Amino acid sequence: MSGTLSDYAREAVERGMATAEVADRVWDAIVNNQFSILTHAEMREFPVARMCRAADQTNPLVAQQ
Repeated sequence: MSGTLSDYAREAVERGMATAEVADRVWDAIVNNQFSILTHAEMREFPVARMCRAADQTNPLVAQQ
């Protein structure tokens, strides 16, 4: 993945996921008592990285404008 997280997020929103697919994933998570809902496997690295930074007590990365 290249670019900043905000670039990636903007691109993802523009490409979008069908509303019905999001609804199905949310419903499945509720039924399975799953707290986190990650719609794309490649996004799993972000919460892990965020928690590692918290454990290491380092500041988050901030995109330069």
